[in-house]
Amino acid sequence: METKKYEYKSYKYDELTDDAKETAIEKLSDINVDCEWWDYDGHLELSEKEMKARHITSGEYQGSMLIHKKLYFDIDRGQYIEFVDLQIDNGTAFRKFLRIPKVLYDNCELTFVNGRNCNTRLEVEPIDRDFTPKQQDIVDRAIEIFSDKVHEA
Repeated sequence: METKKYEYKSYKYDELTDDAKETAIEKLSDINVDCEWWDYDGHLELSEKEMKARHITSGEYQGSMLIHKKLYFDIDRGQYIEFVDLQIDNGTAFRKFLRIPKVLYDNCELTFVNGRNCNTRLEVEPIDRDFTPKQQDIVDRAIEIFSDKVHEA
């Protein structure tokens, strides 16, 4: 049996010419995305650990807290995810997940925003009156919790 040895020269991305970078991106853009997990069901789910930590019962949480119609990835260049037409499917579970008290939640308007080349983010604005400093801290933490969940996705 004959054994053949092959030698390959490899380059770091930064060492490539601009044309070679574009070619590399085009040829390798589907690595790690052509898998069975691509059949994403459109829901941001909670784990049992997350439900327990936020005191969400299975009756309050029936499979999903958020739904969306489309999901865009750009992990080649920008490394971000956009959840398009994101909607709250279960307000109670979502509020508890964000750790926002009901009184404060009822005084908020929540909006999901997709900016250019960035992950979907949550914006929270007061409805009737400005947030107190303590309420603003709660809102800021809720935005961070949502951002962490999107990053996890």
